[in-house]
Formats: sequence, structure tokens, C-alpha cells
Amino acid sequence: MVKSFQMMLYTISHYKPVDVPNNKLLELITIANDLPRMNMIMLSILKLFGQREKMKFQNHTLADLTKDLKAEQEKPERQQDQDFIDQANSIINYLSHLKIYQIVTPVKKITEFLEDDLIASDPKFPGNCIDAALVAEEANKKINNVPIRSKTAWMKYALVFMMIGFIGAVVYIANEQGVFDQITGLVPDLSDFSLTPTAPQQSDLLKKYPTPESMRAAIDSGQLDYASLPPNIKAMVDEIPSVGVSP
Repeated sequence: MVKSFQMMLYTISHYKPVDVPNNKLLELITIANDLPRMNMIMLSILKLFGQREKMKFQNHTLADLTKDLKAEQEKPERQQDQDFIDQANSIINYLSHLKIYQIVTPVKKITEFLEDDLIASDPKFPGNCIDAALVAEEANKKINNVPIRSKTAWMKYALVFMMIGFIGAVVYIANEQGVFDQITGLVPDLSDFSLTPTAPQQSDLLKKYPTPESMRAAIDSGQLDYASLPPNIKAMVDEIPSVGVSP
């Protein structure tokens, strides 16, 4: 099964693909007229010949072109145009070194191709390239650029934790070496101090209140707390009737 295809040749010196038919035409014109390799001066000569072409083609004579250029140089309005004079002299000098005397093929089509497609770029092409580059750059920023957030807060936290750890280590080492012994010696020992009342010992109670009647009297007068008495003492006191307010 045969499928049709199209082959396009590109050159890195220009944005357009190589035009195979026009390249072949340029090759045939060069061979038919025995012309040297194409350059800007040769293109200028062919453009001048192309401007003279009519519907009915006639051979282009190099001597006629030389004569016309010299006549153009002698015009008063051209005397002040140094660029035209220099360009005309370059063309006349180039024509004098060619080994041919006439061009025998039409050249207008090939000069238009060379001028429009290979020398002058499409005006919209640079603009399209710039737009495409801007779009690609914007898309690349969205995909590849990672927002960089401030790390100041984390640095502050880390610094605070380091200072706390450093101070704790210094205090621990100083305490191990006895630096704070003199300071702690001035603080009274509060190990035996308690905010809750301690229950009186049974032996102390019996010495102070040898009889249940004396304990009852002390309870009724408020000198002794009934709730703090041991269970067996409470049993003895409960047998004695209260003479005042019962606890």
C-alpha cells in the first residue's frame, strides 16, 4: 500500500522551508547563463534585468545595462547620491569581469523569490516568535517556580529552644559543681511543714487528757478537735454525755 507524503527541507539560516522548485529554477538559470555563484551584487543585477522584462521576453545584454548605469550616474540629481554612485560602480565593475555578454533566460520570478522569501523575512514572524516566547516563559514560571516563603519564624523558635537548652545545661552543671549550695543553705527546711492539721498521737492525748470525761470537756470547750481523734478514743468519748454543744 502506497501513501502520499510531502517532504520539506529546512535551513537554519532562514525561517522558511527551502523551496525546491525555485531552487531548481535558480540552478537552471545559473547553468544556462554560465553565471557565477549567487551573491548580493549578482542579485542586484538580476533585479535590474527583471524590472525590464516584458510579456514577450528578450535577451538581457550586459553592455546595455552598463551603459544605462553610467548614464544614470551623470544625471544632476544623482551627483549628490554617493550611495547610488558607489553601488553603480560596483555593478559596472562586476559586469566587466563576467565572461558572458547577455542573459538568455527570464529572471524576474527568481529575483522575486530571492528578494521576498530568502532575504526579507515576514514582518509578522518576529512578533509571533516574541508572543510564543512570552507565553512559554509564563507557563514555565507557573510549572517550575516554587514560591519561597520566609523562614524567620522557624529561626526564632529554634533560637529560643537553643537558649532554653543552653541555660538549662549551665544551671545543671553549676548545681552539680555546688555553686548553689550557699544559696540553698539560707532557705529553711520545709519538708516537715504541712498545711493540713496532723492528728494528735494517742499517747499525747492520754497524757493531756487521762480520762474520757476530760477529753469530752476539752471537745465541748473547743480545745480539742473531735474529727482528729483516733477511732478508739472516739469510742470512749462517745460514751460520755456532752454537757455543751455536741461535736
